[in-house]
Amino acid sequence: MKASVFSPYRTRSIRPLGVMSASPSVRMKGYEIHHSRKDQPLLDVEVLAGAQARVKDVAANAMPMTNHHGIGFYIVHQGVIGTWLLVDWWIDEILLHHRLFRSSASDTSNFKPVNDGLACCTWELAVMAHERNVWIESNSIGLDDPLADYATKFFISET
Repeated sequence: MKASVFSPYRTRSIRPLGVMSASPSVRMKGYEIHHSRKDQPLLDVEVLAGAQARVKDVAANAMPMTNHHGIGFYIVHQGVIGTWLLVDWWIDEILLHHRLFRSSASDTSNFKPVNDGLACCTWELAVMAHERNVWIESNSIGLDDPLADYATKFFISET
């Protein structure tokens, strides 16, 4: 099926949630996006709680199976067609490991894995591009603690 009609692109607010200790050895930078809200908080409390529980589950069960650096980011996006959770972490110095989850309209805090090839949308991609640039910058300027530097730099914008 080919889409032939495009709606006009509309900006969305993207806000940082801070750094979460997802496990004793993992820190995750968080972001929230909402399809229509502009004021903080953008996300419903139960959506954020469910997303952060899933992030902690990934940190405990999936990340240890990879050569991770103990840091990454997550994005919770209440969109028009669903609520999405992207969980990404850095491995092997240059690779970004990615997991995508979605919750249903009737159970907005229960994020289930999405395994159909989707990666992200245009709004989430802006955050991912920022995180890539910060990762490169933090790791290439000779800092004593590049991971601490990386953890302090957030994307803040409407895009």
